[in-house]
Amino acid sequence: MKQDLNHPWVLKLEGPIDSYHCQVARTSYELLEWSTVLGNCLDKYPKRVLNGKIMVVGLMVNGVVEYAVEIEPDGEIGQFSGKSGSSPPIDLQDKMKNRISAAMP
Repeated sequence: MKQDLNHPWVLKLEGPIDSYHCQVARTSYELLEWSTVLGNCLDKYPKRVLNGKIMVVGLMVNGVVEYAVEIEPDGEIGQFSGKSGSSPPIDLQDKMKNRISAAMP
């Protein structure tokens, strides 16, 4: 199933969670920038994201990505990590899972 990055359920993913702002990555530039900040391989994802195979949501603080979440078409989280692969707090993981569940059609 292909994900439309402008579909209403996708748009519901965006917005605040605690001190973070969730932002769906829509461009190769965003993925490259996030990859540089986080020190991960998001720069290898543009084709998969732009073709709708996966979605990547950044958890931002003051416009800077702190964590990135890879979301599969079925709403499952593929990866959720911060700088150099650090794990997010459990409560943040739970809140993101709840956000995804609430947004899914």
